[in-house]
Amino acid sequence: MLKRSVSTISREIKRNSNIYGCYDASYAHKKWELDNAIQEHK
Repeated sequence: MLKRSVSTISREIKRNSNIYGCYDASYAHKKWELDNAIQEHK
């Protein structure tokens, strides 16, 4: 986990950012739950 590059982390933050460009942990968690639900249904 510590070996993950800064660029990877910043990319993840951008992907999990809301429309204002602010990192939103609750949004990221909701997206993670949705992604998990989608994986389970495959």
